[in-house]
Amino acid sequence: MSSVPRLAGLLLLCFAACTTETGAPPAVADAWIRAAPPGAPMHAGYLTVTNPSAQPLQVVGVSSPDFERIELHVTVITDGVARMLEEDIVVVPAGSSVVFEPGARHLMLFGARRPLTLDDTVPLTIQLADATSLNVTAIVRAGPDAGAHQHH
Repeated sequence: MSSVPRLAGLLLLCFAACTTETGAPPAVADAWIRAAPPGAPMHAGYLTVTNPSAQPLQVVGVSSPDFERIELHVTVITDGVARMLEEDIVVVPAGSSVVFEPGARHLMLFGARRPLTLDDTVPLTIQLADATSLNVTAIVRAGPDAGAHQHH
């Protein structure tokens, strides 16, 4: 039996392993910022970060020229009381996504540098621990609970 088929099989396995390791880059989707009353001191932002790679990735910050600062937050409920906690790092597991959504993990955007109205767009830069930056455009929209008491 020739070693050529075995060698071809090994090369194919190696190629598949290398493709899985390098795979597609991380992506950000469904970015939006909840509309707030004029002069509101902060806004809440939401998005989904997807990590198709074989290694976890770490979101370490978010910035925008339209805000003085942006923090990563998560809402936790302890003894029936909801509290927001700032997170320094959000880990996106390998082959998975992390969703920033109302009432859970979200972005807190402080110090709007311009008034935002419905359908405005806001550039966001997501910083990863490996010095990679992901750029996305968020749209300002009413939340799913528009008209009701709105939670971050």
